[in-house]
Amino acid sequence: MFEAGEYDHVFDVELGDGVMRKLPFNNGGNHLESAEKFCMREGINRSQVEQIVQFLRQHALSYKTRDFDKQELKNANVKSGKNKPSSIPMTVQIFFDAINVDGPKKKLMTFEDEFSKLTYPVQFHDLCKILAAGVKYDTPDIGEQQHRTMQQLLDFPADKAFPCIDLYRMYLMHPTSSQEFVKSDFGAGQVTIMLKFLKNKNAPKACHMLALRSICNFFKNQSSNHVAILQRSSIFDAIAPFMNSEDKNTRQACSTVFLNYSVEFLQKDDEEGRIQALSALVNSFQKENDLQTALRTAMCIGNLCHENDEVYSMIETLDSKRPNIAGLQAAANEPNIDKNRQTIKDICDWLGM
Repeated sequence: MFEAGEYDHVFDVELGDGVMRKLPFNNGGNHLESAEKFCMREGINRSQVEQIVQFLRQHALSYKTRDFDKQELKNANVKSGKNKPSSIPMTVQIFFDAINVDGPKKKLMTFEDEFSKLTYPVQFHDLCKILAAGVKYDTPDIGEQQHRTMQQLLDFPADKAFPCIDLYRMYLMHPTSSQEFVKSDFGAGQVTIMLKFLKNKNAPKACHMLALRSICNFFKNQSSNHVAILQRSSIFDAIAPFMNSEDKNTRQACSTVFLNYSVEFLQKDDEEGRIQALSALVNSFQKENDLQTALRTAMCIGNLCHENDEVYSMIETLDSKRPNIAGLQAAANEPNIDKNRQTIKDICDWLGM
């Protein structure tokens, strides 16, 4: 049921399934926010959002036709700043920067048919050497033939691509990887490659997890960061289903992508992006059982609501709930377990979950 109150319109909406649903809307309101809330409330696939937005644009006025209760607005405008925990905003992005070249290198060399197709096999070994050295003040640049070799590795079939994507994850941490994001397509091809693996339902789970970790690392360098911002909508659409993955490492990587975007939104406000991210996170959050994934999701939701009363108010509208914080499972030897649980609780308390 939608939130009680007075509305300019309460539309009857039927989406081809014979079910009539109620969609409340005020003239001059936010079409996207209303469509997102409607889909979340009714359990409708987000692919219907654009159709609903167009419906509202056609059937409602673009300007306000009545005054809202001033006290109600005054109360709403203090929500996102009241009792906010010190952990919000989270301003530091997280990268998957562990360097372990030998494992994926040895694995992909067992795929002899694919490996033999590399134009510059010697450059593959040189590329691995550069990546293994990590990023230091005297780190050598990645050469043109080595860039081309990396791209050829990403052409491996999905069932053999996981070690290649792991190398790509490390490659993105190198400053000269940015050269692939300033070409004529402005890096769109790099995003397309990762989305191709994510959309391939037959790809191994490791491919999905590593593609998500690679997208996290897009935020490391300025050029790839810029591409990630430009491609935000298509990336969100592709990654959102993985918040419900059975694999905790995949969920953790996915939540980290959203968290890194939320840090960007603190500086480059993107209202549509905030709403799209929140819609993807709230349902999975209450079901989460992994401590790190829950922590990153909570921090992301906190960032999305930071100094934004409109997004903050959606938490209540969507009937968002907290996970079982005491039951969240931590990895062996994970540090700051109690502190992290308290951080999640503080954020949930602030958000009224």
